[in-house]
Amino acid sequence: MQINNWIASTDSPTAQSFSKLNPFTNEVLYTVSQSTVLDVVKALQVAQKSFLAWKDSSIQDRLALLDRILLAYQNHKNELIQLESLDQALPMAFTEKANYEIGRSYLLQMQSELTKPSSSSDTMSPVGVLSALLSWNLSNRIFIDKVISAIMAGNVILVKLSSFAPATALIWKKIFQQAQLPEGVVQFIFSQDRSVQELLLTHPGIKGVVMTAELKNAAQALQKISSLSERQFKKVQICVGSKNPAIVLTEPTDSVVREVLESFLIGQGQLVWNSTRLFVTEKNQAAWSEALRQAVSELKPQTSVSQDGLWMPVLKKRSLEHFQDILQLAKKDQAKLIQASADHLESAQYLPPTWTKDMSNCSTLQQDQIHSPLYILSEVKYPFDIPKYSNVSYYGHAASIWFTDKQPDKVIQQLDVGLVSLNQWSVYSSQRFAGVKQSGFGLQDHRIFGAFYSNVKKVSAATE
Repeated sequence: MQINNWIASTDSPTAQSFSKLNPFTNEVLYTVSQSTVLDVVKALQVAQKSFLAWKDSSIQDRLALLDRILLAYQNHKNELIQLESLDQALPMAFTEKANYEIGRSYLLQMQSELTKPSSSSDTMSPVGVLSALLSWNLSNRIFIDKVISAIMAGNVILVKLSSFAPATALIWKKIFQQAQLPEGVVQFIFSQDRSVQELLLTHPGIKGVVMTAELKNAAQALQKISSLSERQFKKVQICVGSKNPAIVLTEPTDSVVREVLESFLIGQGQLVWNSTRLFVTEKNQAAWSEALRQAVSELKPQTSVSQDGLWMPVLKKRSLEHFQDILQLAKKDQAKLIQASADHLESAQYLPPTWTKDMSNCSTLQQDQIHSPLYILSEVKYPFDIPKYSNVSYYGHAASIWFTDKQPDKVIQQLDVGLVSLNQWSVYSSQRFAGVKQSGFGLQDHRIFGAFYSNVKKVSAATE
């Protein structure tokens, strides 16, 4: 299948392209034409022209558009779930719950915000032309969160999607066509050319940048934007990929073990929402070690997105390489490993889920940039000891806590994260929140009429 760039689709016979592969078979799913710098310049011209009309649209116009988007979104539910699952090597049941349904809840939240009249006398106006550079994991959900909020505030936006997630553009082109989105309000860009990304960050016609990325890429982008600060300031919203603690204050049961393992294994340690470290209390440590050993021994590699297992292929070559490096370090340190059997694997894309404990070099494994199925089991004597070990992370995205007795308020209060999810994996929470520490930078305001997507004008009257 050929995916064109729905910005200013290049007609050049020398235009480069890349292939999106099926993560299960390595067969080509899509051939994607790459945008050039000239394509982006043309797209900006279209965006600026479209903004002149769209910025003056009424709340009623935007609500009507949102109603049509929601209807089209629901009409394309099955196709969206199937294609996004295949793009990202995720079970369809998980994609429906954590990607499609959460995305739908975001649309309903926006509908509520537009419907509810504001009691403030402030005047809101759109910012202008924005750019969004989005990561691949649960791409549809991130797209809705960042892009639909932007256009509902009256902005227009250029969207650079990850080369790992071209299906998001494929589906949303259909949704926008059915919803009759005005031309040029949203334009898609695919490119692996760094100069294209830099233009989306630095062009003076772009008034704000929203980015979801790994720390390294986000830091480079921020440095590029900052280098131009003498000539122009932009609104910036950066949400950085992170890994999260899972905290279990109960004995293992079949249901809790399944829920906890989901938070680690779905996405194979590559999702921004994945757990990377499991904290258990000393009294439950032996039981949880045995539960993990039993569960891991029963894992079987899944060969299709229609299967509901937890062991899927990884997407990135770097994940494969990094996994082997860290695993060798763990073995050299004589760490205790709980590892799924890899004897029957025919493809290197299937890394065996591996847990490690009692490792003196464990600090290496606590780094937040390990995007592979390699996890840490840690025991503590008392629950209130957990934050001091968990908070050493560079990031502060989310934490998930399972408990049966009294809510562990002391632990919750001390965790340095943006979201604490109780008795469920944080990925299933529909709350939109800001990360702390290196999980977020800039104006992390998701509201349509918040500080990022809208400009606020105060009106002051003379008083006697």
